[in-house]
Amino acid sequence: MAGSEFFLQGNISSEILLPLQQEILTAHDEWHVNVPFTLYISSQGGGVEEGLSMVSLIHAVRRSGRIFNTHIAGGAYSMGAIISQAGSHRSIDSYGFLMLHEQSMGVENDSLKKGDFKHHAAQLEATEKVLVDIVASRSGMDAETVRGRFFEGPDVYIGAVVALELGLVDEVLEDL
Repeated sequence: MAGSEFFLQGNISSEILLPLQQEILTAHDEWHVNVPFTLYISSQGGGVEEGLSMVSLIHAVRRSGRIFNTHIAGGAYSMGAIISQAGSHRSIDSYGFLMLHEQSMGVENDSLKKGDFKHHAAQLEATEKVLVDIVASRSGMDAETVRGRFFEGPDVYIGAVVALELGLVDEVLEDL
């Protein structure tokens, strides 16, 4: 059905997500709950808070009884990969990739005090726990495995077949 497909492409930011979220909510209000939605994701990642708001929206729509699938079209990196985990059914093209990595934080103030570092470190730990729990809950891996494999050390790029084996997607779509 036309209009039940949505596209998240580019950097995850309020400017990209707010219109998309409004489009999804409008469609959700206008269409019967039996009409499934699919979000196509092609994103290099972006803001954690903004991305978590998208995860929250997908969960809210799913709680209403609507099927809300996610599909990785090309690459879903960082928060794009986290958003992909929110789908009822998660698919990826055979040439697609996910990327997960240790969290980072930009700091605007050049003169930081010791207490500032502790505060930022605590913030990163809390955020990482949320992201780890999202991946663990969908993949079937325990949280410590997820943390050690994807959230410590360098960026981890995961091809489609390995993503399926790890429980990060439910289906790999083959080329025609």
